[in-house]
Amino acid sequence: MHELYILRELLLVITVSLVVVCAVRRLRAPAVVGFLLAGMLLGPGGFRLVPDPHTVKLLAEFGVALLLFVVGLRFSLTEMLRLKHWVFGAGLVQVLLTIGVTFLLARLQGFAPNRAVLFGFLLALSSTAIVLKLQEARGEENTPHGRLSLSVLIFQDLAVIPLLLLVPLLSSQGGGLGRVVLEVGRSLGLLAVILGVAALVVPRLLKLVAASRSPEVFTLAVLAIAMGTAYAAGEAGLSLALGAFLAGIVVSSTDYAHHVTAQVLPLRDALSSLFFISIGM
Repeated sequence: MHELYILRELLLVITVSLVVVCAVRRLRAPAVVGFLLAGMLLGPGGFRLVPDPHTVKLLAEFGVALLLFVVGLRFSLTEMLRLKHWVFGAGLVQVLLTIGVTFLLARLQGFAPNRAVLFGFLLALSSTAIVLKLQEARGEENTPHGRLSLSVLIFQDLAVIPLLLLVPLLSSQGGGLGRVVLEVGRSLGLLAVILGVAALVVPRLLKLVAASRSPEVFTLAVLAIAMGTAYAAGEAGLSLALGAFLAGIVVSSTDYAHHVTAQVLPLRDALSSLFFISIGM
């Protein structure tokens, strides 16, 4: 039965991960390292216990969205506006500097200019989920350097769009800088629309759901808000994680922020672990 096959895969993933993470923690390494190692052992490049990681990847996407949703809960819209200089200042400097340095090093190694630029694109971006998880493990998410790194990560998520649009230009397969600029403007406009609609709808929805005095209904509403905003961002060509992060920012300005965090945390921890395992695969 297909259902039993999926259950068998998830059981293998959970069991192996428990063993590996416990062993890694005894060596005082972060749990994230254990999850990545467990994925390597389980996946096609290891013992092939889970030859097709598709099921785990689907759950992992859900976990990453919840992880960024909870991160957004720790911010307010006012604070995010205050960080805009860091996002578009430090973030822009980091991306351009990484691309520039990588380009020069690749050219010195004899790579063609277009390939050297592509290497720069690849190295300019990092995993928001992994960085935030490591910061959380060290209790650094609310420190000044934690705020700075989050600002850079937000800019990286936004930078994915123009970098992807520039890839065809590197291989001379059409497109143009005008189209790239147009798409970036479109994406920023859609981002503002999603944030505006969420700011209007989410507080009213939470107030309505809270009046039902049903914990189950409240939890479902929170998941609907996080996943709905993530889906809207995905449809707009943005990352799902960025959409969930925006939803968290909107919820943080309501009276229910602490209650929402308590409801989502256990589910977030379980599913975000699957994300790191899927990366290892």
